[in-house]
Amino acid sequence: MTAVSPRAPGHDRNGVSTNVKTKSMPDDPTWRNTLAEKCLSYIRMWDADEDVRRRSDREGANAYYSRHWQIAVPRNRAAITCNIIKPLVDHSIAIMTKQEPTWVVSPTDEGDVAGARNMRAILQRQFEDDDMMIKSRQALRLAKTTRTCAAKTFWDPTLKGSIGDVTTDFIPGWRMILDNRTRFPNRM
Repeated sequence: MTAVSPRAPGHDRNGVSTNVKTKSMPDDPTWRNTLAEKCLSYIRMWDADEDVRRRSDREGANAYYSRHWQIAVPRNRAAITCNIIKPLVDHSIAIMTKQEPTWVVSPTDEGDVAGARNMRAILQRQFEDDDMMIKSRQALRLAKTTRTCAAKTFWDPTLKGSIGDVTTDFIPGWRMILDNRTRFPNRM
């Protein structure tokens, strides 16, 4: 049985202060309409030319898997398929991922040599533990056949027996939302 301490005045059951004054949304209908129009403009900006991008994604993926027949082939003719794209893509991926990256961590001070050596070992171990070689091959295949993709590094609390660890996932181009009004890419 767990003892529960009484709540302090002005705090909720988790100990979070409830005395914080929050700024409420204005009740002005014109403000709400402006907010709705702004949200719709973001959606329209994202949807612009999306059909064209999706069509090119399908063409690249279909060519990779040799599904490039757009019309039905008559019964008396053979649908000859010689897939040249897949071996070319796979060969270029094999060349690009032939070697694992070499980690270079240089010390900035005389006493940092051991720390730099340890950081290099940590980076190399993290690369192997996260299966980054397999993930990078999959990302390259995705980028070469459809459109570009991005890497997202985040903390996953379910890894290593619910202790948590850093992991990297690759996001396909059709799921990326980039805000082109920001100045720096990491703020998108």
